[in-house]
Amino acid sequence: MSSCIRHLMNTILCGALGGALATAMLNAVVVAARSLGLFQAPTPLQPASCAEDADPGDQAPLPLAFQAGWLSAHVLYGMGCGVLFSLFSRYAVRPLAPRVAGLPLGVGFGLVIWGASARGLLPEMRLSVWPGADTRGRLATMIAAHAVFGMVLGAVEARCGRGTR
Repeated sequence: MSSCIRHLMNTILCGALGGALATAMLNAVVVAARSLGLFQAPTPLQPASCAEDADPGDQAPLPLAFQAGWLSAHVLYGMGCGVLFSLFSRYAVRPLAPRVAGLPLGVGFGLVIWGASARGLLPEMRLSVWPGADTRGRLATMIAAHAVFGMVLGAVEARCGRGTR
């Protein structure tokens, strides 16, 4: 296998693993906020279309199959975003600005992912409400969680990228 292909495969693998780890950390922020009472309905496990008529304090648990499907989709989406970040970081940013730090770049990327998801993709799919209709606590939690997502991506990319520069 040529060194170019090996480098590309390493980049993709690093991005996918970073995305999975970053998604786990994002969810840890959400779980912590939920335990503090900052994160209220509609949750990411409850589509907005199901929550419109529900009383936020009286929500029935979602079926296990739905939760497993949501979690799988979320992790896969995070892994895909991690691969995009890794490719972007190594092949677009690093050649132009080799001293750009991974953490700030990662935080910016995480916030762009939040913006694209929260201000378009998820509300259009009726999986979440628009940010203006969201609670302040949930909105702040999601912004912070995506900043953490990006920090983890940046840290993993910095670590993985050391041997491939």
